[in-house]
Amino acid sequence: MNDEIKYQPIACSRYDEFEVACMHHDKLEIHLHDNRILVASAINVYLEKETGEWLEVELTDKNKTRQRIRLDHIASFKKV
Repeated sequence: MNDEIKYQPIACSRYDEFEVACMHHDKLEIHLHDNRILVASAINVYLEKETGEWLEVELTDKNKTRQRIRLDHIASFKKV
Protein backbone atom coordinates (compact mmCIF):
# COMPACT_ATOMS: atom_id res chain seq x y z
CA MET A 1 0.00 0.00 0.00
CA ASN A 2 1.10 3.54 -0.56
CA ASP A 3 2.59 5.08 2.60
CA GLU A 4 2.52 8.50 0.92
CA ILE A 5 -1.22 8.83 1.59
CA LYS A 6 -1.89 10.82 4.77
CA TYR A 7 -2.35 8.62 7.83
CA GLN A 8 -5.95 8.20 9.00
CA PRO A 9 -6.00 7.67 12.79
CA ILE A 10 -7.69 4.54 14.07
CA ALA A 11 -9.96 4.20 17.12
CA CYS A 12 -8.15 4.08 20.47
CA SER A 13 -9.92 0.84 21.36
CA ARG A 14 -8.54 -0.80 18.20
CA TYR A 15 -5.03 0.46 19.02
CA ASP A 16 -5.46 -1.13 22.47
CA GLU A 17 -6.27 -4.47 20.80
CA PHE A 18 -3.00 -4.29 18.88
CA GLU A 19 -1.11 -3.50 22.11
CA VAL A 20 -2.58 -6.57 23.84
CA ALA A 21 -1.73 -8.76 20.84
CA CYS A 22 1.87 -7.51 21.02
CA MET A 23 2.13 -8.10 24.78
CA HIS A 24 1.20 -11.76 24.18
CA HIS A 25 3.05 -12.07 20.82
CA ASP A 26 -0.22 -13.39 19.40
CA LYS A 27 -0.21 -15.00 15.99
CA LEU A 28 -2.60 -12.97 13.82
CA GLU A 29 -4.33 -13.30 10.49
CA ILE A 30 -4.21 -9.75 9.12
CA HIS A 31 -6.46 -8.63 6.25
CA LEU A 32 -5.24 -5.50 4.48
CA HIS A 33 -7.35 -3.03 2.52
CA ASP A 34 -5.52 -4.09 -0.69
CA ASN A 35 -6.93 -7.64 -0.20
CA ARG A 36 -3.62 -9.18 0.92
CA ILE A 37 -3.68 -11.51 3.92
CA LEU A 38 -0.68 -11.97 6.22
CA VAL A 39 -0.19 -14.49 9.00
CA ALA A 40 2.34 -13.20 11.50
CA SER A 41 3.14 -12.78 15.18
CA ALA A 42 2.54 -9.34 16.70
CA ILE A 43 5.79 -7.82 17.99
CA ASN A 44 5.32 -4.09 18.62
CA VAL A 45 2.92 -1.23 17.99
CA TYR A 46 4.25 2.31 17.90
CA LEU A 47 3.81 5.87 16.66
CA GLU A 48 6.09 7.67 14.23
CA LYS A 49 5.30 11.36 14.41
CA GLU A 50 5.60 12.00 10.67
CA THR A 51 4.08 8.80 9.24
CA GLY A 52 1.49 7.45 11.70
CA GLU A 53 0.95 4.36 13.82
CA TRP A 54 2.57 1.06 12.92
CA LEU A 55 2.38 -2.63 13.79
CA GLU A 56 5.62 -4.60 13.64
CA VAL A 57 5.09 -8.29 12.95
CA GLU A 58 7.22 -11.38 12.47
CA LEU A 59 6.14 -13.41 9.45
CA THR A 60 5.79 -17.18 9.64
CA ASP A 61 8.44 -17.76 6.97
CA LYS A 62 11.60 -19.76 7.70
CA ASN A 63 13.64 -16.57 8.16
CA LYS A 64 11.15 -15.05 10.63
CA THR A 65 11.18 -11.87 8.56
CA ARG A 66 10.03 -8.72 10.35
CA GLN A 67 7.70 -6.34 8.60
CA ARG A 68 5.85 -3.21 9.64
CA ILE A 69 2.30 -2.38 8.63
CA ARG A 70 0.68 1.03 8.95
CA LEU A 71 -2.40 0.55 11.14
CA ASP A 72 -4.80 2.35 8.80
CA HIS A 73 -3.92 -0.19 6.08
CA ILE A 74 -5.37 -3.03 8.18
CA ALA A 75 -8.99 -3.83 7.36
CA SER A 76 -9.36 -6.54 10.03
CA PHE A 77 -7.38 -9.03 12.04
CA LYS A 78 -7.99 -12.03 14.24
CA LYS A 79 -5.98 -14.24 16.54
CA VAL A 80 -5.15 -17.65 15.05
